Amino acid sequence: SGEDQDETCSSYWPPLAVDMLLLVGAVMVMCSRGGFLNYSGNTRIVAQSVQELAVYCEQNGLDEAFKIWSASDALWALVVWLLMLGGRFGRLAFNAWAEETSILATLDVIAIYFLATGVLVVSSFWQFRTSHAMLLIVNSWSASLLRGDESCIQSKKEWKRVSGLFRKTSRAFERCFSALAATIVLLILSALFDMSRRWNVEMLASISFAFILPGVLWTAATTTTACNRLPSLVMLCEVDDEDEDAEYMDLAMFLSLSECGFFVWDTCVTIGLVQKFLYFTTAVAGSIGFQVGAFQLAMAA
Repeated sequence: SGEDQDETCSSYWPPLAVDMLLLVGAVMVMCSRGGFLNYSGNTRIVAQSVQELAVYCEQNGLDEAFKIWSASDALWALVVWLLMLGGRFGRLAFNAWAEETSILATLDVIAIYFLATGVLVVSSFWQFRTSHAMLLIVNSWSASLLRGDESCIQSKKEWKRVSGLFRKTSRAFERCFSALAATIVLLILSALFDMSRRWNVEMLASISFAFILPGVLWTAATTTTACNRLPSLVMLCEVDDEDEDAEYMDLAMFLSLSECGFFVWDTCVTIGLVQKFLYFTTAVAGSIGFQVGAFQLAMAA
């Protein structure tokens, strides 16, 4: 009967808190892309920022490397999405096929999960793609300086352009970055509720995304790290006279004061900042988990 099918499907697809918070995270990411009050304006800023990065890479001969990196990021995003979908309702489909039951009762839930994970994966891909483009630009600038293709004055002028481009990119993606960081916290906290109800296996596919998202934050932070290492790199350049040494000293000081990298509301995102965020999130989740008994093994009745 229909009631039996509903009970069978719900046993294979229990109502998980992590699934609900995945949807909340997807909504936050969608809102961060377009904003709440100025959807068209914010969307145009994001599109312009991505286009300017692509144009800069093309003008400096980085388009092929950028395309290869983008294709790799897209492939990984597709693999992660398919693994999440297969891990979440693969068991449901298999048992429904084995018992010759219908999964139509949970078709709406599957569709919502499909869209929510798709939004998060695609947003993560764009964040990865943008961070990798910024890394390519930094590496290209430093390589041209070390090869001696440009003078210190020309390098300083080019770095002003790069710094402005990075600031504009940060403003375009800072909301999405924050939404993804908030999604990590929500997923980990919601997993504690599911663990307290002993749905450890069922939630693995969804909670695994909370361990993938820190890679997005880390990649963005490596952009700032690459920029912060440039002054010491400049100081290693060999010089022929004191005048040239003074020029490189001035360039190193200029790079130190430029504060270039990835910013979120004027806060420089560094690897140390991401490490602190992950540490405190894990510590708080662990403390709450032990208090609510989420980490206790289920005792046989």
